[in-house]
Amino acid sequence: MSNLIILDELRDLIPPLAKDERDQLEENIIRDGCREPLAVWKTANCDILLDGHNRLEICERNGIDYETERVAGIETQDQAVEWMVYNQIGRRNLEPFEKCRLVMPLEKIVAERAKENQGTRTDLPGNIVQNSAQSKTRDQMAALAGVSHDTYNKSKKIEEKADEETKALLSRKKKDGGISINEAYKRVRKEELQIPEQTDEEIQEIARAKRNVKWLCNLGRSIGQFPEHSWESWERKLPKLTRDLKKEGTVFDYDRIIDHQKFLKALAYYVKSNQK
Repeated sequence: MSNLIILDELRDLIPPLAKDERDQLEENIIRDGCREPLAVWKTANCDILLDGHNRLEICERNGIDYETERVAGIETQDQAVEWMVYNQIGRRNLEPFEKCRLVMPLEKIVAERAKENQGTRTDLPGNIVQNSAQSKTRDQMAALAGVSHDTYNKSKKIEEKADEETKALLSRKKKDGGISINEAYKRVRKEELQIPEQTDEEIQEIARAKRNVKWLCNLGRSIGQFPEHSWESWERKLPKLTRDLKKEGTVFDYDRIIDHQKFLKALAYYVKSNQK
């Protein structure tokens, strides 16, 4: 055995084992011993643990011997983080959010490396170069986590804004009461917008607005009194507006609904004033 240093910022990168996984690991170690060496980053002054935190705790608590093994090629903490992320993502059966969460610390490291490697270009504005590099880096992180770019971005928003209860549900499988990234993202967006629950009266008003849109479209076509360019502009907007009002449970933007009602009233007045 050797004295190991545990850095909190490295240990916290690793998704915790579920209780049944940890219980099974402890049972195996007590029966068979710690068969796999603990991976360490050997520095000039100490050994820093990179992989085997659960095994170390079990071994020390039960008085079981263990061995360590140096991971070659690691000289900086950024390199240690990168090794740990790739090591974990390839070995663990993680839920999509856990995978996204695991690779997030790597995003800054990869982005900084890309910035150093891109050199200095003078033919593009700085914000274009920066935004392009950021997008490519996030594409890389999404691919590593095995999710889409959109799902990775939603996971970042959840990690930043969601409460711990929501994050815990994302670590469970559906059959065990877990929720999807999309479900968690809707919760976060709803909290951000501070949208209240809809009353029956509000739901009925939205349904009436949808019927009014359809009626006005038909009426506008039949009397042919709209200026052509204006009518086409309105018609392009209507499907998007009605999709936003499509069903109970949707996260509504009330400001848009108010604007929509004003639009309906103005359009109705225009139709009536131009009837033959």
